[in-house]
Amino acid sequence: MEIGKAGPPYLFRYRSNNLDRLISEITESYIYFPNNEQLNDPYDANYKMLKFSEDENELQKLFYLLFLEADNESKSFIQRKFENKPKDLLELLKKMAPHFIAKYGIACFTLSPINIMTWAMYSSNHEGVCIQYNMQYDEVFFNDIRPIDYVERFTYVDFAPATKPLDFLEIFYKKLKLWENEYELRLLKETSGRHYLNPESIRSIAFGLRCKELFKNEVISSVHKVHPHIKFYDTKILEDTYGLEFREWISK
Repeated sequence: MEIGKAGPPYLFRYRSNNLDRLISEITESYIYFPNNEQLNDPYDANYKMLKFSEDENELQKLFYLLFLEADNESKSFIQRKFENKPKDLLELLKKMAPHFIAKYGIACFTLSPINIMTWAMYSSNHEGVCIQYNMQYDEVFFNDIRPIDYVERFTYVDFAPATKPLDFLEIFYKKLKLWENEYELRLLKETSGRHYLNPESIRSIAFGLRCKELFKNEVISSVHKVHPHIKFYDTKILEDTYGLEFREWISK
């Protein structure tokens, strides 16, 4: 039972009971990466977590970088607007930050397929599914996946855009500790929207406790025609204790 395996290289993603969207995502072998504005936690990847360096030397370095990389038409504009004007450049950075951050796509995964709370929150109150992936089948797609850093309180990310230009990425991997029971792993892409992966990476689909039979039949029929390697499981509650288990799906 492959779905019984957890931990690297296996990871899981809960999906709602939106039938058309689910079938499209599986049969066409893509994962939809929303941007930060579509996430359910308003603090998640929020640009306000960035604490821009106000050091004038740092901002002067940034000015020279922008000037050197600009085309001839833009050089005169940059020079006129920002040369020896670090405060103006800093204000521009702060103004552009929300638009820049919102371009990134974010996909959320988890290490646990048996988290009752996560099933309820992200899988239409147990009427959706949990999809299992094996990262080894597409290491390029899953490159740089990282666990979330759960923090006790709001934490700024120091950002020196000239000397450490990638430090802003840290805001995508910080969440308040109250979310830690999700055991989240996060994958980032430079654009939001659909990103396609090797279909062999998709190993199994587990149906929630409250999935309708018609929903199950539609998913299995559509997916099996395109990806016969994907296995299907029903989810059951354990007896005499709190928990879930998986049993291979059998058509009724």
